[in-house]
Amino acid sequence: MTGDERERAWAALHDAIAKMPGWAVGPCVYHGDGALWHVAAIDLRPRGRQAIRAAITATGQTEIAALRALVKLLVAHSRKPPEPRSAARVPECSEADL
Repeated sequence: MTGDERERAWAALHDAIAKMPGWAVGPCVYHGDGALWHVAAIDLRPRGRQAIRAAITATGQTEIAALRALVKLLVAHSRKPPEPRSAARVPECSEADL
């Protein structure tokens, strides 16, 4: 692994996360148990008091592999249409219903 490869992998990750306002990336951490690198992106936007924050985690055999995997996951996540908020949903009605 060269320094340039590592820099390009981090740059690609920062480009991907920039398209997801309110999200942040944590450090890339090596876990010796499974000989894997782990990195996560977390949604830091405000939620309700007991809401669980969304997170996307990726792993890889190397730091660069983990970073590239997270980029792929973030791109796929950002292309997914947003989930409807059921509390904000207004029932539809027509004039016949009135």
